[in-house]
Amino acid sequence: MHVVSLESDARYRWSDLDNEFQEICTECGLVRRGGDERCTCGHVFERKKRGFFITKWEPARIEVRFPDLCPHCGGSPSKHIQIWNAQYTKLVGTSGRATHKKLEVPVCRRARSPLVLSFVLLLLSACTVVAGLMTLFRAMEGVPWIGILVTLGLSVLAYLAWRAMTWIRFSYFDHRSFRFKVRRKDYAFELAKQNAGRIV
Repeated sequence: MHVVSLESDARYRWSDLDNEFQEICTECGLVRRGGDERCTCGHVFERKKRGFFITKWEPARIEVRFPDLCPHCGGSPSKHIQIWNAQYTKLVGTSGRATHKKLEVPVCRRARSPLVLSFVLLLLSACTVVAGLMTLFRAMEGVPWIGILVTLGLSVLAYLAWRAMTWIRFSYFDHRSFRFKVRRKDYAFELAKQNAGRIV
C-alpha cells in the first residue's frame, strides 16, 4: 500500500530530475533546499505543533481533490463512495470524544462501499473461525476434508473482501495532515500531485 500524506502547513511538488517529492515554499513556490529553516522570500518553514498533554485539538482543514480516476481499476468513475476515519479529539472525563471525517471518492460502478464490505468481512471472518473450530474438534473422529475445504474457502473469500475494501482508505488525520492508503501507485501519485502532497 502507498501512503499519501496531505499537509495543511507544507506543500510538495514532484521532481522528475530528482525522482522524488520536494517541499516547496507555500508563499513563492521555490524548492526548499536541505534543512533550510527559511525560504529566500522570507517565509519560515515550520510545522503546526500540538502539545503532549492536551485535552482538545482541532483537526486539519484540507479540501481534498480526488483524481478523475477510479482507485479500483484506473478507469473513468461513474459514482461516489464514502471513506471515513475517526480520531479522538477531546477528552471528556475519563473517556474521549471522537471527530468523524467523511470524504466522497469517485469510483467505477464495480467498486463497492467500504461499509458493505466491512460487514461482509466481519461475517466471513466469524464464519471462518467457527468452521475452523468445528473442523478442529471433529478432527479426532477422522480427517475432516470437507471442514478443511470450507474453512479454506471462507478464508479466501474473507481475503478477497478485505482486498476489495483496501483500494483506498482514509487511514489517519491529525491537527495538520490527512493520510490515505492507496493500492494503485498511479492513483496515489495523482492524488499526491493534485493536492500538493507526497507519497511517504
